[in-house]
Amino acid sequence: MKRRLFTLAAAFSLVLSIATVVLWVRSYSLASYAEWEHLAKSEAWWWRLHSAGGGISYQYAKEVYYRSGITPDHSNAFKLSEFQDEPSRDEQLFFDRRWGALGFKLFFTSQRTNWFHGSGWELIVPHWFAVICSTVLPLLWIRQTRRRRRERVQGACTNCGYDLRATPDRCPECATVPAKATAA
Repeated sequence: MKRRLFTLAAAFSLVLSIATVVLWVRSYSLASYAEWEHLAKSEAWWWRLHSAGGGISYQYAKEVYYRSGITPDHSNAFKLSEFQDEPSRDEQLFFDRRWGALGFKLFFTSQRTNWFHGSGWELIVPHWFAVICSTVLPLLWIRQTRRRRRERVQGACTNCGYDLRATPDRCPECATVPAKATAA
C-alpha cells in the first residue's frame, strides 16, 4: 500500500513538474491568472495565483471600506484569465518591496485612509525552484525502483535488502518469502 501511494504521489509530482515547465516557458510571452474574489458590503478580499516573467506569484489582499455602497452587496467569483502584456503598475496593488534574492521576492503593503483600509502580501517564487521541488519525488521513485530491481537480480530480499544466497527460501531478517520461493 505504501509503495502504491508513493508511486501515485511521484506520478502526480511528475505531472506537476511538466506543467510547471510549460508555464515557465509560456510565462515569458503570456501571463496567466487564477483568482478567487469575495466582495461583501464593507470588505473585499482575493487570492491570486499568477504566472508571468519566469515566476509564480501568490497574492492575498484585503480591503475594508468604512463607507457603504463602495462594493456590490455580495459576490464570490473564480476567474481564469490570460493576456499578452503585463498589466501596468497602476492596475496592480502597490507593494512596498521588503525582500528579494535569486528570483524570490516578498512584498507587503498596508494602506489606510479615512474611508478605506487595505493590506496584502505577495510571494514570488521562480519557476526553476518549483520544477526542482516537484521533481524530487519522481527522482526518488526512479532510484528506489532501480535499487529494488538490482536487489532482485543479485539475490537480496526486496523488503529489507538482506543477502539471501544462504537462505533462498525465506529471509531470516524480516521473514519475507521471495517471489522465486513462492513460485516453486
